[in-house]
Amino acid sequence: MSKKGLAVTKTIVTLSLLAAMSIVLSRILAVNVGPYRFSIGSMPLLLAGLLFGPVGGALCGFAADFLGAFFLGNGPYSPMLAPTPILMGLLPGLLRHFVWEKPGSVSRYILALLPSYIVGSMGYSTFILSKYIYGQPFLPLFMQRVVIYAVTFVVDAAIVFLLVRSGIFHNTGIIERSDARK
Repeated sequence: MSKKGLAVTKTIVTLSLLAAMSIVLSRILAVNVGPYRFSIGSMPLLLAGLLFGPVGGALCGFAADFLGAFFLGNGPYSPMLAPTPILMGLLPGLLRHFVWEKPGSVSRYILALLPSYIVGSMGYSTFILSKYIYGQPFLPLFMQRVVIYAVTFVVDAAIVFLLVRSGIFHNTGIIERSDARK
């Protein structure tokens, strides 16, 4: 197999594993605390965007959402909510240069990951839930969900930071050292 073919295969396998991790973390290992549901299922999608760019992150988000709903869904697949996991992979991919310029800086991870939560989970998803699913006003639902996403953002960002900082993706050959600077 050519070097390029090997790299494509490695990318597809890694994105598939990240999508599978997202499904397990968000649909099986989520924790319910009262009316709140905490999950770190977005963390693999954030990683996919940072490691493989916006297209890889978006594809990983779509695959995790679609396959998770198909195999472990609590109801029919809702395409209206599909943009949220896509955004969770896409936006870090678009902002990945902030992280790779100086991978040791926590503030750069926050800059690259926070827009996914603000635009995707807190903004778009809350709007769709309030308007089409629950039929309740946006602002009260938004205020309830801020607590959930503040906690999950801190946990997700910390895990992503520690994983990238550990060098595991370089040591395993998932990304080349020179790729981190692109």
